[in-house]
Amino acid sequence: MFLRDHLTNEMNKVILGTWSFSKEAVTTARDALLSSQSSIDSIEKGINSIEENMKYGPCIVGVGGPRNSHGFLEMDAAVMNGRHLQFGAVTALKGFSKPISVARSVMERCTHSMLTADGARIFAEKEGFTFNPELASKDTNGELPFQCHDTLGLIVLDGDDISCGVSTSGMPNKHPGRVGDSALPGNGLYADVSGGAACCSGDGDFILKFCPAFQVVQLLKQGEYGAGTTVPSWKDPLEKDKTFNGFPYVAWTSGMDEPVCLCQEIIT
Repeated sequence: MFLRDHLTNEMNKVILGTWSFSKEAVTTARDALLSSQSSIDSIEKGINSIEENMKYGPCIVGVGGPRNSHGFLEMDAAVMNGRHLQFGAVTALKGFSKPISVARSVMERCTHSMLTADGARIFAEKEGFTFNPELASKDTNGELPFQCHDTLGLIVLDGDDISCGVSTSGMPNKHPGRVGDSALPGNGLYADVSGGAACCSGDGDFILKFCPAFQVVQLLKQGEYGAGTTVPSWKDPLEKDKTFNGFPYVAWTSGMDEPVCLCQEIIT
């Protein structure tokens, strides 16, 4: 999913979200953007609305997401602003319901750009985020029937400012400490005001080999917004009877009343 920075005046506010389940996040981000909040504020609020809602667990995001092979919930998140190439991320974070907010705090208030596991927890507590022991505890209920491993990604363009953010609980039954592409700059996300922004979702261990988000941003002067995919079809985990012939994503521009769900088919 990608968005070019240099759009027409009629499209000076644009929000994109990965997968059909991102509609709530896009709507929340839109409301924040229209109330004069920044692109980073809008991303944080939009992704928070999914992270803290248990019902989105089957989408592999947030507090209801799948546990690792030892029964623990480890979440990854990152945010990047394209104006100054600011970046912040957390990986293997346990015990906090809003990893994207912690990632933003790393970007704005830490001398480092990425923190992981216990280091991320120590920083989050120092910054005043509430540690939830239940989220950090081991779940002995067995593995839930998750069918995919996806990432919630948002891209927000606001005039001459562009940002992107991602959040995921990671693939089901992953090895403890496993980090995929999502929180790594150039892989799961990238933003550069001179070109645009991109987010990726899918098999993170495969995506890591290609740095696709960075490469896409380098090519964005050739397009506006859209998506590329290797997904032939996708069944929405929240709407069992709804199947998309390709990769669904949600878009909103300042010329629309409500976000719309679009679908990118494989181009052969």
